[in-house]
Amino acid sequence: MIELNLIATNSDQELVKTHLQEMVSEVLAEKINNGVYIEKDGKRLLNKKDLNGFVEYAYNEAQKLLQKGEKKIAINGDKIMSWCIHYFEEDDIIGTLYNEDGTEYKPKTEVKPIIKPIVSTTPPKPQQQQTSFFELLNATPPVKAEPVAELAAEDDDEPDEEEIREALAAETDETESPVELPKPKPIKTYTPTPMYQSYTAIKKQYADCLLLYRLGDFYEALSNDAVKVAELLNLTLTSRDCGLESRVPMCGIPYHAVDAYISKLVEKGYKVALAEDLSGTKTVRVKQPEEPEPEVDEETGEILSESEMRLFDGQFSEPPEIDEPETDELADEKEFIKAFDSETIAILSELFDGEINIA
Repeated sequence: MIELNLIATNSDQELVKTHLQEMVSEVLAEKINNGVYIEKDGKRLLNKKDLNGFVEYAYNEAQKLLQKGEKKIAINGDKIMSWCIHYFEEDDIIGTLYNEDGTEYKPKTEVKPIIKPIVSTTPPKPQQQQTSFFELLNATPPVKAEPVAELAAEDDDEPDEEEIREALAAETDETESPVELPKPKPIKTYTPTPMYQSYTAIKKQYADCLLLYRLGDFYEALSNDAVKVAELLNLTLTSRDCGLESRVPMCGIPYHAVDAYISKLVEKGYKVALAEDLSGTKTVRVKQPEEPEPEVDEETGEILSESEMRLFDGQFSEPPEIDEPETDELADEKEFIKAFDSETIAILSELFDGEINIA
């Protein structure tokens, strides 16, 4: 049994650790014991998880079930261990982060400036005072402006091209700078991961099946199949980064319990296709042994293979005689044949072209 360096603080955690050690693979045990490096805030950090973090994760998963409208829930051991493997398997789930020097990573907290609200005040409107009688007497009456007669131009000739340029230059004292258009933002391209490309290619071949793809300690369903499997089996629906613009829905089933879950899907009338990850396999070419050249029979010219030569090289025996009950007719026939010489009959057969009638 693989030993895990997880510290259990109570009997419940000790029970989870015992069951986890019985079913964990070497790859997952390596993740649990040594952690996994991830990129966060532009730094390379070590992500390590423990049983306290799993208990909090399982509590949140149970809360999600209650939020679906269920008044009460019952969680069995397989469900808890499925959550446990998923918690330690997925790199997207963050535990405790450490710097490369072993110290615990603490993200910087941004201090937001305190902005005081601006209180706008509206000045009171000036009250219109009533004009007194004496102010009206001292007021100067407005002077009407006389229309100014436009001077007629001395020269009625139209301006030439040079005069037009000078007039335009006089109107614009400053040269207008060209308007700079905003540069278009670069379009970000997305490339699906090789795993997602493989999944979609297999899904096209088995469109009528629910596809489960083996990845590590899990068989995973993606996209619409993940939503359907999570709904039918009452499993947790999560998501996976597949190199697309948004994360893809994902539902995982532990490989050691996949037979039980497949039986449930088949009972509900669904077809299931399993895909194994063969990226780590190697193809080895085996050189076939060369057969020896066949020998030719000198008398007949027939080509004999090695197997035929072994068959006729004294390694066979005549089949034993079959003991059959002898009847009166068979005994009479044997006595009749003894009266003729076999060599004489053979010569007569050649003379008469193989046709001999014995009365």
